[in-house]
Amino acid sequence: MYLFDHLGVFYYWLYLNVVNRFRNKPVPTITDILKGEGKYQKGDIVDQLAYGLNFKILGVVVTILIARLIMYSGI
Repeated sequence: MYLFDHLGVFYYWLYLNVVNRFRNKPVPTITDILKGEGKYQKGDIVDQLAYGLNFKILGVVVTILIARLIMYSGI
């Protein structure tokens, strides 16, 4: 499942890269997003697990969509 964690973080980083280019804000690094410092409350295990679960779900869903697009395109 670590694969989907990292894929979800990568997809989220791509999204932030595009959005922050228009907003003229600095783009966070992938390791900052993966660590999630300041994104959840320290000591709250449920909040920390929910933050990680978001990336797992994002990684699975986007990877399945990409695989379906490749299958239906006939490549």
